[in-house]
Amino acid sequence: LGDAGKVVEKKLANTADRVIMNLPSEALKYVKSACKGVKASGGTIHYYTFIGEGEEGKAVEKFKNQVLKAGRMVKKVEEVKLVREIAPRRYQLAVDAFIV
Repeated sequence: LGDAGKVVEKKLANTADRVIMNLPSEALKYVKSACKGVKASGGTIHYYTFIGEGEEGKAVEKFKNQVLKAGRMVKKVEEVKLVREIAPRRYQLAVDAFIV
């Protein structure tokens, strides 16, 4: 239990095949920690965020940029999916990406 950024750094670095980032309002802040948790050989990050209508591409690019800032690279975006509508023309978005 604890702050994900701190726990990954201390106990979970380089251990995960998959990281599920299911707090859409804060996920972008923790992409660096998620990248640290993924094994050096690569793994999948399931990233969730909130977007406005038609902003899927913009959200994927923001995610990719944060992965690059963390010193990793998105090898393949496996799926981009609208999960649900949260308000008129506002959505929860899921991005599944394999990073190396």
